[in-house]
Amino acid sequence: MTETVYDMVILGAGSGGYAAALRGALPANGWIGAATTGVYASSKGGVFQRFERGVGYWSPATGAQFVGEPVLSAWGAYGYQTGSMGYPRSGGVAGVGGSRHQIFEGGIAYWRPGGRVSFVRGSILTAWAASGWESSKVGLPAGPEVHQADGTTTQPFERGRISVAPNG
Repeated sequence: MTETVYDMVILGAGSGGYAAALRGALPANGWIGAATTGVYASSKGGVFQRFERGVGYWSPATGAQFVGEPVLSAWGAYGYQTGSMGYPRSGGVAGVGGSRHQIFEGGIAYWRPGGRVSFVRGSILTAWAASGWESSKVGLPAGPEVHQADGTTTQPFERGRISVAPNG
């Protein structure tokens, strides 16, 4: 028997492979705490399960990944796995100067402990990578991208901004 919850389905005994994938990744992600729900099917394919301090996700393309705060709330503004950022492709990773980042299918989330999460994606991500990522002249992202009336996309960074015209 399944129970429908919005556009998700609680998976029963037949969901062993997905649930096992999430459970198998738990020892390395003990920070996330105990499960607080069953395993749900995502409308995008894959599954997720809520835990005390975050959510575990599994998809065929990304495997089992875990997302905690503050990234979880910021990612929600993009529509979670069904939005433009897609599924997480990594866990949180330590970065330059105490920063952390987590890779998603559609971009990368960056944050410092106690700070706000900024996603970098698309042409801004490409330009930032070409300039040296965190070690570039502009440093870490400091806010969301903004789309200008002329089609230019601009994103603030710690020591400047990156702007990309609509044609590249």
